[in-house]
Amino acid sequence: MSIFKPREWEDPKVYSKKLQNYSVDELEDVYNHIHILKQPFYYSLLVREMEARGIVFGREIPKRSSFDVRPWLGTLPILQNSRSMRGFALAVLALLATAAVTFLLFMPIWMFAIPFHFLGIQTALVYLVAAPLPPILGIQFGVKFGGRGWYSLFVIIGAVIAVWMFNATGAPAVIIEAALKPSSGGASPFGGF
Repeated sequence: MSIFKPREWEDPKVYSKKLQNYSVDELEDVYNHIHILKQPFYYSLLVREMEARGIVFGREIPKRSSFDVRPWLGTLPILQNSRSMRGFALAVLALLATAAVTFLLFMPIWMFAIPFHFLGIQTALVYLVAAPLPPILGIQFGVKFGGRGWYSLFVIIGAVIAVWMFNATGAPAVIIEAALKPSSGGASPFGGF
């Protein structure tokens, strides 16, 4: 048994004092030989000691990236002194970002329906099933972007604007018209290929 491995009956205070007296190389040896599942408490003591010294061994755990623009808006010099201006800027950014992402998520439906002419009852059902996903994902993006609380209203308005813009492309009308139009038996559903 390694001298660096804690004994099961060892007092945590004594082990913590031992860790404080170890050199960086000895801490690295303990880190590489401790069993996380069998000794989770001692592992947490080791990690605390390493964090206190600013030591990182092995791979760092990647931090989750956040799209939240609230902290960034607070660093802008023009918005630092005015809370209402920061709120207005966040509302506008949340609305525009949500509308843009939602509209971009609608583009595959438009692309397959209009330029590629993938029309018919089967594809209309696929479009119908896929149609709720862009607003849902767009709203989720808007919330992660910083549109929480009262700002979620602007996120929802952004998604509604994107749905309106998608409707303005004419794709939903073409899809519905193609689904309701009776097809002849010999025609190809792919626009005459």
